[in-house]
Amino acid sequence: MQKGQFFIISAAIIVSALFLITEYILSYGKVELMQLEELNQLNYIQPIKDSLKNTVKASLQNSPDCARLEADLQEAESFLKKELIKRALVLDIRHSTACPKVNFEFNLTSQNFFSSTKFEYP
Repeated sequence: MQKGQFFIISAAIIVSALFLITEYILSYGKVELMQLEELNQLNYIQPIKDSLKNTVKASLQNSPDCARLEADLQEAESFLKKELIKRALVLDIRHSTACPKVNFEFNLTSQNFFSSTKFEYP
């Protein structure tokens, strides 16, 4: 093999190696949009829980015999669903009441995200 051929082959190998190393290193800095979307949607879970808890608390303070609890929960659920649908999130809430205790289960869903949450108050 002549010197010129060896030089061209060596240069091609070095350029290829540098390109592969650069791509490998740059891949660590890429932002995954799906991960950002999931983190954003996870931020809705606690405010939903807090809103439902506050609804139960306020309803029990206004009506200790739980007369308004079911109506207040339906109103809060309807409001939450309307607000989240504006953000392309579907909220499915189920609750069971054994006054004054309420068991909640809700699913938060979007095109690429699903979360299921259960909790009890108080």
